[in-house]
Amino acid sequence: MTQFKGFGAVFAVIMVLILVTTILVSAQTEDNPSNETIDDGSLVINSTITDNEDTPENQDNGDEIDDAEEIIEEIETFVDINITSIVPYKFMVGDVQFNIQVKNTGTADLSNIFAIVTGKGFSTYEIVPIDYLRPGEKSYIIVMGNFKESGMIPISIRIMNKTIHGNVVVEGPADDTKDEKEQEEKNRIDQERLDILSAKLKVLKANYSDLQEQYYSKKYDNYDVTSISIEGDLKDFIQEAESSLIAGDIKQANIIMTLGIEEFEFQREKVIEAKQIKKSVLEIIKSNIVIFSTIAASVITLFSFYELMKKKKEVVSTHITHRISAIKDKRKNSDVKSKDAPAQAADAKEDKPAKKAKPGKKKARKK
Repeated sequence: MTQFKGFGAVFAVIMVLILVTTILVSAQTEDNPSNETIDDGSLVINSTITDNEDTPENQDNGDEIDDAEEIIEEIETFVDINITSIVPYKFMVGDVQFNIQVKNTGTADLSNIFAIVTGKGFSTYEIVPIDYLRPGEKSYIIVMGNFKESGMIPISIRIMNKTIHGNVVVEGPADDTKDEKEQEEKNRIDQERLDILSAKLKVLKANYSDLQEQYYSKKYDNYDVTSISIEGDLKDFIQEAESSLIAGDIKQANIIMTLGIEEFEFQREKVIEAKQIKKSVLEIIKSNIVIFSTIAASVITLFSFYELMKKKKEVVSTHITHRISAIKDKRKNSDVKSKDAPAQAADAKEDKPAKKAKPGKKKARKK
């Protein structure tokens, strides 16, 4: 009889557990969205067991009831979450960031809540988890990743024991290869336009150089060039166009080149139509006074040199004449002396007395 009473008490406890579990599962199903898939359900008992009257049967089975109450208290604290939203839900191809809102629908404090996100063409490279979340509170998990494809992309998000499946909109080129080809074609067209503009700039710079020579030539020849601005806007347009081409700004370079060509044509017409300014005799003399002074100085120098050479020639001629006369006189005197020398020698012999021989010397010779 005692065993039958104990079995009845245990059966009553089991029935209470089944009833509480059924109520909690129904409530949990209402909290979950229609697109959520719960992998693991939690058995929850949120009701309490009322005390029965002290009967002999209850007193005999006190130990069994205490054990059942301890089990019920452990089951009342449960862990559960709900994924409430994803912000934003539209993305562009490339690097993205979105936030997943999570609500703690359980009775236990949660910490370090992170998400696992998978999808077609999606890769995750960083996730910032929720550090701490109390029951009933909401917070966000931050996900950073990259979408490589566009369109309606299916993704799956798993957080703890919850997994949801859904679609997000990703805008942008769907085919990277196609995008690369389009970019290559655009680059090719841009390069052709740059080459054409560079060739035009080269021609404009050459024409500008020729225009400068014409301008300065006419300015030197006394043409009226006061209204011509050869070093103004035209030069600035050329420099700005060159800078834009170096920077690859095709649109800006094309605009500046157009303005530069128009300015060149305008200034060229002015140079062609420039008229020469007529000068008076006095202005010609004033403008050429340096030349006249140089010519006059040259004439004076030549005349002075001529007079100097003339005087020097006279002096040299006189000196040569005197020298020749002196040489002739010297030769004449020399001839006279040579003729008178034999007669003088004969006279000298006649006048000279004969020498007498000494006796002593003759005797010595005899010996």
